[in-house]
Amino acid sequence: MKLNALFTIFALTLALTGCAGPRSAPAAEIPACDGSPIPRYPNAPHQTWVIAFDRSTSYPVAVREAGQREAADLIDGLVRPGAGATIHILFIGRNSYDPENSLPAIVVPSVRPAAEPPPPPTPPGNRFDPRERKRYEEAVRAWCDGIRAEAERVERELAAAAEQVRVRTDGLRHHRVRHEDGSDFCSIVIRAEERFTNALDGSFRRLFWYSDMEPYGYQGCNLDRLPLLSGVEVIISHWYCPSAALCQRLRAAWNERFAAAGAASVRWYAVGEPLPKEEILAVPAAPIMTVAGSR
Repeated sequence: MKLNALFTIFALTLALTGCAGPRSAPAAEIPACDGSPIPRYPNAPHQTWVIAFDRSTSYPVAVREAGQREAADLIDGLVRPGAGATIHILFIGRNSYDPENSLPAIVVPSVRPAAEPPPPPTPPGNRFDPRERKRYEEAVRAWCDGIRAEAERVERELAAAAEQVRVRTDGLRHHRVRHEDGSDFCSIVIRAEERFTNALDGSFRRLFWYSDMEPYGYQGCNLDRLPLLSGVEVIISHWYCPSAALCQRLRAAWNERFAAAGAASVRWYAVGEPLPKEEILAVPAAPIMTVAGSR
């Protein structure tokens, strides 16, 4: 992001709130901050994500690897001013509770948003008095320097956070796992519940699945009595399902299971359907209690 471009919003705010001085004062007489206001970022709440990738023999390797790249891009997008995020990476296999079926959590550092600037200096009572005019111009320069320094601080912290996260997301993009004969979905939900339970208070929670969503073999719990996912948004992406009849049956069964577990919403995106990344990264104030079909 270019600093000069980022400053534009704040200048507009000053103009709209009348901070530039009395209406009677000529605009040309009031020094400006090079048209450079600080960016007004929303203060994003903390997020806790659990992302599960299917390593079973029924889920194509190329589809899973494309899912890993998509998830890595989403995680990169979480670098912004706010409370940061914690992302837990799991793999669906013969026994999904096995520690081998996970990677170390990716932590997106918190970045303090830009502070609200103090009120701008008051224009001189006598704008024709050179001494008053000089004092005013010096005060404006100091005020602008403070605004600029705060913007630069945010940009430095964002750049450092992005670099730190990118090391981990590049690892996810290139991580390779061997196929396993089995899809233990229940243990993924158990592990997700554990991580959501230990999340920070007020953390926004999402559970991502990159899978064919077809259980096979050992299950760590009763699929029809899943652990609680109260308030969790569930997103199934890169859903691989070659049979229309099977797709309909699986989607109906999982929608019912997730709803019974208390999930806030369930969204399905089949292989080839674009994930609405901007919408996902824009955290709503409160989850909507819905169960939606594939878009």
